[in-house]
Amino acid sequence: MSDKTVLEINLNEEYKIKIEKGNQFEDSIFKEVYKHALKNIIDIARNSEKNKYSKYDDFNNIISFTGERGKGKSSSMISFRDALIEKDSHDHKMFFDISNTTYEMSDNSIVVDSLFLKTKSFAEIDIIDPSLFRGESLFEMILAKMFQKFQINIQEKKCIINDDDRRNLIKHFNNVFHNLQIINSDRKDFYRKDSIEVLSKLATSSNLKNGFKDLVTTYLGVFEGKKDFLIITIDDFDLSFSNTYSMLEDIRQYLILPNIIVLISLNKNQLFDSINNEFINELNLRNVNFDTVKTRTGKYIEKLLPISRMIEIPSFTVKNDSNKITSIIIKKYGYKDQKYELNKYNSLHDFLIFYINFNLNIFVNIYSFRQNLVIPKTLREIKELIQNVEKGDFNEFKKYILLKSYNEIDKEHSKLFLGIETNENTALLIIEQFLIDKFKEYLDPRLISLINTTNPNNLLIGDLISLFENIEKRIRIIDTQALKFLDYTKLFISLLVASNDILKKTNRFLYNGYELKLPREYSIRRDWVKFNIESKLSSFKPHEESIFLVYSLIHIYGDPDNNFRNSNINYFFRFFESFNQGILNPFSIFTNYLEIRDYFELGHIENGFLYERIINYDEIFLSKLNDPFFAQEFIDGISNYSFNYRDKLPDDYFSVIFIYLYRGGINTLENLKNKYKYFITESIIDSYRNFPLFRIWQNEINSSNSTAKRLVNEMYESSKQDKSKSRKSDLNKIVNNYLKKDLFNKTVLTNFKTRIKAIDSESSLIKLIENFYNKLGSNMSSEETIKTFNEFVENLNDFVNG
Repeated sequence: MSDKTVLEINLNEEYKIKIEKGNQFEDSIFKEVYKHALKNIIDIARNSEKNKYSKYDDFNNIISFTGERGKGKSSSMISFRDALIEKDSHDHKMFFDISNTTYEMSDNSIVVDSLFLKTKSFAEIDIIDPSLFRGESLFEMILAKMFQKFQINIQEKKCIINDDDRRNLIKHFNNVFHNLQIINSDRKDFYRKDSIEVLSKLATSSNLKNGFKDLVTTYLGVFEGKKDFLIITIDDFDLSFSNTYSMLEDIRQYLILPNIIVLISLNKNQLFDSINNEFINELNLRNVNFDTVKTRTGKYIEKLLPISRMIEIPSFTVKNDSNKITSIIIKKYGYKDQKYELNKYNSLHDFLIFYINFNLNIFVNIYSFRQNLVIPKTLREIKELIQNVEKGDFNEFKKYILLKSYNEIDKEHSKLFLGIETNENTALLIIEQFLIDKFKEYLDPRLISLINTTNPNNLLIGDLISLFENIEKRIRIIDTQALKFLDYTKLFISLLVASNDILKKTNRFLYNGYELKLPREYSIRRDWVKFNIESKLSSFKPHEESIFLVYSLIHIYGDPDNNFRNSNINYFFRFFESFNQGILNPFSIFTNYLEIRDYFELGHIENGFLYERIINYDEIFLSKLNDPFFAQEFIDGISNYSFNYRDKLPDDYFSVIFIYLYRGGINTLENLKNKYKYFITESIIDSYRNFPLFRIWQNEINSSNSTAKRLVNEMYESSKQDKSKSRKSDLNKIVNNYLKKDLFNKTVLTNFKTRIKAIDSESSLIKLIENFYNKLGSNMSSEETIKTFNEFVENLNDFVNG
């Protein structure tokens, strides 16, 4: 038995039913489907022998192939049916002769006897397509198909049948047709006939099933060469929505016979909706109990189509199912076949993400806890995706994504993509405002206040990252419509960024300080440092190359609390100007580098260590950071590295953040290289290692008189002082507030202590409150109590007055 299952995608052909030979089943993506179908056929054949002479229809002879459109249910059903009919032929016999005696299922728990099947033979009529019905019933169509095959074979002399058998078979056809006429006749005309004739015909019509059973037995015996079973195959059973119930009733009333096997392909959900609607229409709509109707529908379907006879076509991008596929071959006329071994990509789902990333050089997320919902699950959709990706044409892929999103996302959300299409230059701002409006219930009000802007130039990549992170943390995993919308939106952003020059330099800042990304030093942040130093940045000269390292770490110049997003003033890239305050942000180094590079290329500096490295630097890594969702995974990787760092850290801030950024970045890229096969390459990691500012940074760490090191550490230390002042101010407000309360009340004292501790767990106030609290519990005289209270209040006032 083969362990290799190949999925073949031929880009030169329209998607259509693909018929496989039985000898190909072992290597087919439908291998498990064929195995379960074989088991069911043998079970039905065995039950048929037991029920051959039974008066009751207490067995089931229907096998249903279920799944969404495009999954391959028709292909697998028809392939199995053809192989079963011709099971002894050279093209098919291998599948039915496994080990000559047994066929073992993949779960090693079910073994079926294939030797039994060797003694059985099968006949078929043409496949029935209910979508072509024009008023005919299913039973009428089956009868017509049987007679058509008989008539053609007689006319073309393809079968040898003597006149007596031919006349006998025609007599059975006439008998069934006559009974069918009576059933379908006008009942009023029917009862105008002679009473004996009516009673006779009533008896005949009630025996239509027996007449059909006799017809099938004779048909198989004299016309089909004494075969055992007639296979009736119905494709896309549920597509004729209005006829679904009547077709099931035809099967229930006439086709549950020992010498018939029914194969049908259908979508379970669509079938359920059709039957459910039929039952609702039978009842008075004002009195319908919808739960009761649903229960009735479920029981009705389960009786006719039991779960044991339902064969679910796998979703090949779902990891459990896609593991059954070992390789994929993509064929295109005039090109060499492309073969991909899926064990290199974990699953077909991950391979398709690689295929998009690689061919279009855009980033699509692989999630650890769920699938990316832009990745299709059916064979038809998988082929369609590959066709729209393999050329590497952004416009063609964009049209495909727009059409898919419109079909798969609710219309309210899909409006976003239509709005972007005509306003691509402000697309990021449109997306931000749309997400804030539609997902406000999931968003932290602090984040909305932070990032809300009307100026597209001041919207940061970091703002989009925070926005998506905030929504995805709070959205329920079962809300697939919302998650699918988010996945399509991310993909659309990645497409826009890659195909159009929509990012200004100011948009490219990767981090906005909203969430903690690097470990604090006690309560002091390292990732978002509000500084206020004595020196003016203008006192440093351009020829001091190391000063560019300082500038590269500054995100915002001026008052760090200014609302720059809604201002027309430029707060970025203010090199060599007279500022002594702003925000230090280690992640801004990659964005500021672009401005520094332009400064050098304009000829302001034409030599030196940094100049040589900038001129010769391959920016392949930096180009990846334009995609917000690659940037998100990159920053999160550095964050995880920093919080899990266990070695001893240097004493100074300047050296600590270099470790986090440089080593953490390399570690992150190595991990992403394993996760996103062939999208993150060794050349990208080398580009990161050789980032020009890292080279300067390494030199400055080792220098005993480094200006950059001294200045950055001063900035960090100034944030500590500001933090201390802010903390003292907060404590003073709390003390002044509690001086107005009843401090003899122990509950008030407990709350007082809790508030202080939340601001500063080491404050001297905590001990002061505890001492007074404990004394209140002792046996003091009233004079001692008043004295103790006055001392306590005096100490609190001393604290406030410093």
